[in-house]
Amino acid sequence: MVLRDGNVVHRSAHGVTCIQPQDASSAVRLETRFDVASLTKVMATTAVAMALHGQRCLDLDSQVAKFLGDIDPHGGFGLEGGGKTSGRVVKILDLLTHRSGLPACRPYWEVVANDSLASSLFTRLEERPKGIRRIEAFRRARHLMKNLVASQKPEAVPGARAVYSDPGFIILGMALEKAGGATLDALFNRLIAEPLRLSETFFIDETGSSPRRPTVCAATRQAASRGGDVLLGEVDDDNAFAMGGVAGHAGLFSTVDDVARFGEAIRRIHAGERIGSIRPCTVRTFLTRDAETVGSTRALGFDTPSPGGASAAGTLMDRRRTFGHLGFTGCSLWLDLSRSLTVALLTNRIHGDYEHDDKLLGISERPTAKREDRECGTPGGHLDSTCQLPINGEDAALLDQRLIQSTGRSTGIKALRAELHDLAVSTTGG
Repeated sequence: MVLRDGNVVHRSAHGVTCIQPQDASSAVRLETRFDVASLTKVMATTAVAMALHGQRCLDLDSQVAKFLGDIDPHGGFGLEGGGKTSGRVVKILDLLTHRSGLPACRPYWEVVANDSLASSLFTRLEERPKGIRRIEAFRRARHLMKNLVASQKPEAVPGARAVYSDPGFIILGMALEKAGGATLDALFNRLIAEPLRLSETFFIDETGSSPRRPTVCAATRQAASRGGDVLLGEVDDDNAFAMGGVAGHAGLFSTVDDVARFGEAIRRIHAGERIGSIRPCTVRTFLTRDAETVGSTRALGFDTPSPGGASAAGTLMDRRRTFGHLGFTGCSLWLDLSRSLTVALLTNRIHGDYEHDDKLLGISERPTAKREDRECGTPGGHLDSTCQLPINGEDAALLDQRLIQSTGRSTGIKALRAELHDLAVSTTGG
């Protein structure tokens, strides 16, 4: 979905929700919910941080350890001296900019899966406990996860490097719960979803008695960690699952309309509008690239395009004023403030055989034939890679064949590329 100046330029749905199990498959529609994975970091965690900061409930220079004292009273997530390492205090700002020194990822869920009670969750859906036993197991798992993450020792001095960190955002989500006096999903609903009208965006709180589940949902992977089930209407990320479905790094489900609506709201607030409790000055602060950390492309919560070479934001956007994020499941959101452009793409790329999906996700700088240049409508044959599609004829034919084989549909990448050509022309004026 693409919006320019708030007007819809392109809005479409393609493919099927799942290849297996076939009896659960249906055509993807605009209202299909997707596990948006790390878009949770911006749509929920960062957005809640913006709202709390605007309400003066969260100081970005606050020491993170003070929010975790009741979880890890012996030093604040493993740092001696209450959150210090080499004299440097870890702040909320460090978590938002991924410069806390925490590792990129850790499989905390593996420890949870060996717990006598919580282990019952890491099986096939039909074999898991029901009712109160299920709730108790998820609450036990969440308790274990909080303690494991809060005791994680940083691998570097805060501010010395920028490393994209899931543990950092899990901890940030926990800190926001303390600052906001409610669970992350409750804060998201009250501060973000309701004022921005994101009615189809939500966490699946497995610790509750009746968690909300998506009715029409795209499947993700076949998870060996959960007995080999294909995940459908259940969070893909194993750490988020062990957190009971509500975590600062992953867990949200959404539709393309809601993702685009969120992006458009951030763009409009940045331009001066007041929507909900997020103030324009706050958004401008958060959409400022970290200039202190060497090699960082991060703003606060948001990412920015790499300064040179290939970028997940494509080649057509203004790299100086573009902000967004990716989700591992195949989702992305990018805002080009120079063009008043919002681009949202939701896919379930990790469903089925995704070992060789580098062609689908990769961005090629190679030159192509003039026919392809005209077909893509962009200089050098580059397609606006917010959609991350290869552009030469050989790749298109290969993807066409794979789509037809896997979905049983006769329409493939060619029709989609034709639509994207029109999109590229209309959004660039050329």
